[in-house]
Amino acid sequence: MNFEEILKLLREYKDEIGIILTFLSIFIAFLTLFISAYLSFLSIRYAAQTLKLQREHNFKTVTPILQIITTDHEEKLVVELTNVGTGPLIIKKLIVTKDNQTKHSIIAWMPKHPNPEVIYWTTFQGGFNGLCISQGQSVNGILLEGDWKDADFVWFRNEVRKALSELTITVDYEDIYNRPMQSQTRDLKWFGRTLKTSANKELFPKPNTEKAINLPKSEF
Repeated sequence: MNFEEILKLLREYKDEIGIILTFLSIFIAFLTLFISAYLSFLSIRYAAQTLKLQREHNFKTVTPILQIITTDHEEKLVVELTNVGTGPLIIKKLIVTKDNQTKHSIIAWMPKHPNPEVIYWTTFQGGFNGLCISQGQSVNGILLEGDWKDADFVWFRNEVRKALSELTITVDYEDIYNRPMQSQTRDLKWFGRTLKTSANKELFPKPNTEKAINLPKSEF
């Protein structure tokens, strides 16, 4: 078949060939659209799976751990909340209990110095709910500091020790994914270890100094 015969056939069947080409173009367009949609679906699915795996990984590796840490030195008393885990924690509720009574801060249970101008508190936290503590960071519930050679400070420090020794702290907290963590509870009886001997005699009686001689006895 020569070229002229081919042209003749094309002229005879040009309408049919046009229809076939049209359908072929439509088919190719739909096939291209389908392939593009399928590839987009696979891409979205892969991204979602990656995010899911990343979230599961974070759940396993981001686990804050709260510790209630106490410090009792001659010149300093501290009760602090420390995050020793991984990732930040958010405190949902803190209660401080004495007998059957509860308050929401440590400072609310502390004695007041008879002289309002005397302040030994370096810092204290009045409220904890919603407080965020980053990994490796601490928040002082109370921090009392002074000169251990100062008789008035020694007297007040021991009053605070006695008050602390009667308290129990319970903290509910969660991680940044709103997962509740295990509540932490600690009693502070440890602060009372130096206040009395086995014979129930005070190791640190109120000093007989001009500054403190008229100080009232502790309410505790």
